[in-house]
Amino acid sequence: MATSATVPRNLSLSEAPTTAVGALIEALTEICAAEKAGDGELGAFRASLAVVLQFVERSIAPDQRILLRPLRKLELALRDTAIGAQPPVFFNPPTKDDKPRTFGPRKDKFIHVLHGSVAAAVDILIKEGKESRDEAAQFVATLLSDAQIKDPSGGRYRKAQILMWRDEMGGRSPAIAKTIYDSTLSQYHQRKAELESSGKWRPEAARNVVRGIVVALRERGF
Repeated sequence: MATSATVPRNLSLSEAPTTAVGALIEALTEICAAEKAGDGELGAFRASLAVVLQFVERSIAPDQRILLRPLRKLELALRDTAIGAQPPVFFNPPTKDDKPRTFGPRKDKFIHVLHGSVAAAVDILIKEGKESRDEAAQFVATLLSDAQIKDPSGGRYRKAQILMWRDEMGGRSPAIAKTIYDSTLSQYHQRKAELESSGKWRPEAARNVVRGIVVALRERGF
């Protein structure tokens, strides 16, 4: 399809480091092989998008990464769908005549994505940011309120409820919530390791990570 937009030079595969391109091709080859072996198309869609996004993010300037937001939202929606949730972008897409969405009750597994993400955010603040349970839960509750992410009754999420989600992980928590919790922590530790290897990691980064988690929730339609 023709487009009037121009592709920035630093998005060109031909100009990227050979090792980075090779790693990308190797990852995509493995994904295609896994799909043929029976992993399924949905998983291949998400995995392919994820590795391409990772490649591009490392190939462009930090201030250009905001341009990838639509693709990042698509990746998150694919992940939610793969675990049985029903993200609005696929299952309840807005039309031009729609009224602004409200952030109230969820009638499907989508709400468990919120539980798992919030539990991981609190865990990061406690274990990595060295904050108390009360401080961590209050910080997350404030972020959710500022982002207009509300509970099913339309009210604010409280510290006690947020701490309960975190304490339930691995026990009474729904499987989808635990999956999101584990995935969020895994991505956090991977990113931390990358920053540590380059000498850019700082302990105070925990709060910035948690802010990013809440922004991602808001962009997913909560």
